[in-house]
Amino acid sequence: MATLENSENISLTTGAVVEVEPKPSPYKRTALAVVAVGAIAGAAVVTSQSGAVASVTKLLTSQEIEDISEGLTTPLCYNGKVAPTLYVVGCQKCGTTSLWEDSVDHVYGLTTGDYKEHHYWHETDTRWTDGSLEGMVESYPDCTDLTEPNAASENQIIGADFCPQMAYEDVPGNIYNAYADALGEDANDKLNFVSILRDPVNRTLSYFYHALDEGWLDVEGCSDCCGSWWVDSSCSCEEYGYDNKYCCTEKLSFAERMATCNVTFDHWVDTQLERAVACQASGTQMWPDCGDSGVFGSLYVYQIMNFMEYFKPSQYSVIPFELYTNNAEVAIEAIANVSGAEYIHKEFSAEDVNTASNHGRSYDSMLPSTEKKLVEFYAPYNEMLYEYLAEQGIMVYGDDQTNFMHTPVVDSSEAGTFPDDDVRRN
Repeated sequence: MATLENSENISLTTGAVVEVEPKPSPYKRTALAVVAVGAIAGAAVVTSQSGAVASVTKLLTSQEIEDISEGLTTPLCYNGKVAPTLYVVGCQKCGTTSLWEDSVDHVYGLTTGDYKEHHYWHETDTRWTDGSLEGMVESYPDCTDLTEPNAASENQIIGADFCPQMAYEDVPGNIYNAYADALGEDANDKLNFVSILRDPVNRTLSYFYHALDEGWLDVEGCSDCCGSWWVDSSCSCEEYGYDNKYCCTEKLSFAERMATCNVTFDHWVDTQLERAVACQASGTQMWPDCGDSGVFGSLYVYQIMNFMEYFKPSQYSVIPFELYTNNAEVAIEAIANVSGAEYIHKEFSAEDVNTASNHGRSYDSMLPSTEKKLVEFYAPYNEMLYEYLAEQGIMVYGDDQTNFMHTPVVDSSEAGTFPDDDVRRN
């Protein structure tokens, strides 16, 4: 059997040096559509189905016990570096940063290396290079560096990535191909994915102000909107390694912003929903073709279906945002369970109160009419999400599998039936 010292590319399934296997067939485009955009353009064809309450208890597999007994310190090792096996597929303003802080502080052996979010797997992202696993693991510790994690373990180190930029169409295919090229296709069976999902109305509100402040608000279709409160200035960004607004821009005052553009949340939502109606009328796929950010970034069901093109339902699980903010220890137990690690048992609150705030059902920062429009827009997609998770047997942690988005849903008699598989995927 190969050892960690005499091989760079080791499979923990067999312990042998692996051969590079061919890539899978090219990504098959998933054609997905809800027949109507909620109450904007008629009733959607979805229904609700309850999912069973799942346990968070996970026993070590015989393979994991064997790995530990043989002194293998990490589920996957490549070029002497920890290769991440846990991916938290976050969405912008879903609490990914807070969940990361709590996870690395409480889960033994868990590390995200040099960065919380690596921004690596989506082409054009800030740290994207060539999409290889070699490029990814460069920023992770050595496979034998058991002291590197915040909560160090005596016998294992587990790589993870908590990134809100992973819900893009190209990401799951890029991950799959990189691991298959480097370690063989079987290595992909070692990967696990977790989504933390937030009520889409609240997420959209939080996204708007954060994106506007950061300079990447989706303003397609809004001729008088501002995509940013920042303007260019002359500077050098070399110390950051990529363009960064804090060194390359300066922020406009409120008066300057309002003098140049209409940047209210309510106006912006109207333009986003007008865009959605136009896409619906033209038969354009709502995600990602109509959009993959803004209001479209909360169409979670399509993003999860996209991952299922490459990975098994047993490799995917969901942590509701409300579960995390109300009972952080249960969410961290879920992260430990998925990663195959132990965690520090104690009661604590979600780490980052700014990230985890405004997670209730009140939408005080928007007009009541705007709230109503968004609730009606998202209702059929939320129902489609619940149905798909139950149909696929994807784990949803907590006691609520059918209303954890906390947005009112349409009556089932008005919703019709859930689209057949060939309708969703053709």
